[in-house]
Amino acid sequence: MGRRGPPKKPTELKLVQGNPGKTALPKNEPKPQKLSKPKAAKYLSKPGRKIWREMSAKLAPLGLLTVVDTARLARYCDKLARFNELAGLLNNGTPRYVQAVNKGGFTYRTRSAELVEYLALDIALRADEREFGLTPSARAGLGVVPHRPAGDGEMSALKMKLYGKR
Repeated sequence: MGRRGPPKKPTELKLVQGNPGKTALPKNEPKPQKLSKPKAAKYLSKPGRKIWREMSAKLAPLGLLTVVDTARLARYCDKLARFNELAGLLNNGTPRYVQAVNKGGFTYRTRSAELVEYLALDIALRADEREFGLTPSARAGLGVVPHRPAGDGEMSALKMKLYGKR
């Protein structure tokens, strides 16, 4: 049985929001190294590598790609490449439903293997997209803090007033 309830909110997000629930924050939470230009896995197909380049270029600047995320992103890229391949097949004449005969001799229609795989990949891709914040609803809960050089902004001015130069 999987975990119950909504997924836990990342500690960094709790800190940005001021820890609204006032719950104890984890002390030893792992903080994997963020990647700026990750290398694609060797086993990726050509279409998978193309998707890798596109996705890593989008995720890395946002700080959403770390050393522990590369295997998951590689799987996502492979799934998306296969999904695109199946979409091409289904849109170019591959039948979506096929005739089948059961033991009693009755003929019935059933989904083709391509359609079944396509639908399963759609579900799996949506789950991966939520994990990486690639859907609008997943991004609604994310707080990406823009990078500001030290000493800039209102917060630095407030700290200077309160604490003076350090």
